[in-house]
Order: sequence, then structure tokens, then C-alpha cells
Amino acid sequence: MSTKSTKLPLIEKIGYGLGDTASNLYFQSAMLFIPFFYTDIVGLAPAAMAWMIVVTKLLNAFADPLIGSIADRTETRWGKFRPYLLWMAIPYGLSGILLFYKPDFGPTGAILYAGFTYFFMLTAYSAINVPYSALMGVMSSDSKERDTLSSFRFVGAFLGLFIIIYAGTDFAKSLGATGEIDADGQPVVDLAKGYLLAMSIIAVLATVLFFITFVTTRERTKPVVEDKKDKSQDYKDLLKNIPWLILFAFGILNLTNIAIRNAAAMYYFENYVGDEAANTIINVLGMSINAGSMGTFMLCTIAMLIVGSACSTLWLKFIDKKWLMLIVSMANAVLMISFYLPGPNDLGTMYALNLSIAFISGPVSPLIFSMYADTSDYSEWKTGRRAMGLVYAAASFSMKAGLIIGSALVGWILGGFGYVAGTEQTPTAMEGIRLMMSAIPGAFALAAACLVIFYPLNNKKLREIATALQSQNTNNES
Repeated sequence: MSTKSTKLPLIEKIGYGLGDTASNLYFQSAMLFIPFFYTDIVGLAPAAMAWMIVVTKLLNAFADPLIGSIADRTETRWGKFRPYLLWMAIPYGLSGILLFYKPDFGPTGAILYAGFTYFFMLTAYSAINVPYSALMGVMSSDSKERDTLSSFRFVGAFLGLFIIIYAGTDFAKSLGATGEIDADGQPVVDLAKGYLLAMSIIAVLATVLFFITFVTTRERTKPVVEDKKDKSQDYKDLLKNIPWLILFAFGILNLTNIAIRNAAAMYYFENYVGDEAANTIINVLGMSINAGSMGTFMLCTIAMLIVGSACSTLWLKFIDKKWLMLIVSMANAVLMISFYLPGPNDLGTMYALNLSIAFISGPVSPLIFSMYADTSDYSEWKTGRRAMGLVYAAASFSMKAGLIIGSALVGWILGGFGYVAGTEQTPTAMEGIRLMMSAIPGAFALAAACLVIFYPLNNKKLREIATALQSQNTNNES
């Protein structure tokens, strides 16, 4: 691996981070609002929604390795990975608008339209996010610079989540206001219209942000050996890469717990949170804020995620990535399981636990993507071949696998516990909703934490690998 520079300018780090803001505007909307949008607005049955998501994501699942392999072999004046940010920004933005459109096609037409647009969004996401993820690995060969880049990336990611929480709750409701009042004296809101308008605005923002990332970033590193004739060898190398395999399994379990819990939040606030908690108004800097709304709850959570993510670089000065990942993953699992304890009106306990979960889990995302770059270096050190695009493509595959499992489980759990949209839920259905916010995702988080114990790359090993690769590069140039 050769490099022209290791220390990256601040503007480039910020520009790179904004790319994940753009990515998460749809990635997070799919986790947070699509299940609710499909069941309560489009009118799909929970089981039908679950199967549609499973089938669609399975069809899309193999797009990531294919795109990664193609990106590894792309050669342009802009580099291997940056061009995809330019080429795919507009299709990606369009996919989000189509995703949140409610068609008047009847039950069969609705499920077919949902499947088609969900598949289009996932494919557009793959085509832009796989190269975007791989871009970090070629911006610098310095592992510590990648740690910093990864922190900027996930501050940007959580900023995207912050925006989408607002867009999918208060903003969508305000855009969908009809100006009419119902029999109970409450404003009538057309949520289908509200979501469509909100996501159209989000689409423009996501497209612009990807253009900014393209303009502000540069590719600097090149592999020691540029042997890309045998594509099958890339996959063989990947399957022999033990650190990568551990991260791959970790990613599936981690995204499963996130998908379940994020989707459950909407049902939790709509059905479980009591009237007293739901109407708790607090005064912050002269503003009256409803602390009991799902929007406020999630926005505070995202703010704490950003703080936790930003702290990861500081903590890494004192502890290896492996051990930091293990500690925060274990603590995250315990706190999630504890979320079963709050009663319907225990808003303070809900906030305390959820903010703790957000802070402690903030470093997980920047850590895992920095660690993926390290596994690519490990593979190059072992094999003399580098496939950064495939490493991140397969990582994206694991995330999608986790989302497939998590999103499907949401539908199946709701159906299994007897959830019926638009009605007062039974105690059994309420129990299912509470478990989706606590013990079920907590169990997946605990399993993910146990995997980290076997991850072999610590700081000492990474320094050894970096020295060896630099020596190989020097020998090749002499």
C-alpha cells in the first residue's frame, strides 16, 4: 500500500462525514418509519410487511459484493470509489421519494409497489454506500487517521438520524396538516401526504450532501499488488480473513438489535406510553417541549449518540479498539435488557436508560468501520492482494442481513403477539412491544459482544502489519 499523505485536512474529514449524513437519511428512515408506514398508513398486515421486507432484501443481498468487486476494478481520473458518489446521488435521492409514496392500488398493488420501491431504494443505497464506505480505506493508510475519519463519519451518520427523526415525526405531521379539526378537537393530519413531502425535501438534501462529499475528498492509497484478474480469489481471501469474519457476524447481530429496537419505538410510544407521560410538557430555554413524544425522546437519544461517537477517538488513546468494543457492547446489552423495567408513566426512567444506551453505544459504529479497514490491511499483509471495496461491500451485506432479520422479526413478533393497527392493544400485544424495546434486542447485543472476545487485531498487531506493508511498498519502489 502506498500513500501520498497521512494527515487529512479538517475540511476533508467533515466532507467525508457528511456522506454518511446523506446515507442515513434513508437507511435510518427504513429502520424507524417504514414498518409503521407500511402497517398503519399503507395498511399492510404485519406478516405481509415482514415477508415483503425479507424477500426484497434477499433479492438485493448479493448486490453489495457485486458492487464492491466492480468498484475495486473501477479506474477513473477521480479514483475507484469517489465517482459513484457523483453517479448515484440523484437515483438515490429519487428512491426515497418513491419509497414514501402511498399508491391507491388496492391490497395486492400496494404490496407489489412497496416491494419494488423498497428494492430500488436498497439497490441505490448499495451502489452509493459501498463505494462510500470503501473510500475511507483509500483516503489514508494511517490507522489512527482512519479512526478519526470514522468518528467524523458517524457523527455525520447520527446527524442524519437526528434529521430523519424530526422529518418523520413533527415535520411530517406539520406538512400533512389539513387545517380541519376532528370530533375530539384534534387537528386532522394526512400522514401519507406529510411523509411524502418530508421525504422529498430530504431527497434534495441527501443528493446535495453526496455532491459535497465527492468534491471535498481525495483517494491517496494504492495496493502493493494490483492483481485483479481473478475475482474468485478475492472471495477466497475474504473467507480466510478471521478478523473480518468476526466483524461480519458482529454486524449481523448488531444491526438486528438496532432494527428491532428502532422500529419498536414508534409502536412503544403509540401504544405503551401512558397518557400522563405522553403529555409531559417541560420548559427548555423558554420553549415548551413535549418530553413524552416519540420525536423528542429520539432526538435526545440521537444527540447522546453523537456525543458517544465523538468520544470514541478520545477513548482510543487509552484502550485498544477490541477492548473498547467489548466493553461498550456488553454494557449496551445490559442497559437494553433493563429497559423492560419502566412502567407506562416512568418517563424519567425511560430517558435515563435510553440516554445511557445511546452514549455507551455511540462508539460502536465508528469502531466497526475503522476495524473493517484494519481487516483489509490484514488481508493484504497475508495475501499480497487488496480488495477494500469487497471488504466494505461484504460488511454492508452483513448490515443488510441484520436488517432483514430485525425488520422481519418486528412484523412476526407483532403478528405473533396479536398486534392490530388502529385498535387498543391487548396486554399480550403490549408485552410484545415492550420485549422489542428491551430483552429481545438486548439478547442480540449480548451475543454480538461475546464475538468480540475472539477478535485478534490489537494495536500491537496493527503496528506490525503497517510496518510490514510499508516495507513491502518500499521494496517494490526500489
